[in-house]
Amino acid sequence: MVMAEDADFAKRLKEWGKKNGKKYGTIQNAMITSCRKFDKHGDWVLLKRPKMILAYLKGTDQKYADEAYYENQDR
Repeated sequence: MVMAEDADFAKRLKEWGKKNGKKYGTIQNAMITSCRKFDKHGDWVLLKRPKMILAYLKGTDQKYADEAYYENQDR
């Protein structure tokens, strides 16, 4: 996966836990994530771009991963 690998891992870990009788929970206040793209472009930027949302959920589109995560692109 080129993006959303953390969400994919969490989903697979939850499924594994259910199969193995483990309880799933959320650790609160344990991690701070970067919102630089939202700060730069606004919170609604993704809603205006449904193809990027689908690419993010799929996690395999290098073009959209580059656009979402890297500032300088040769495209």
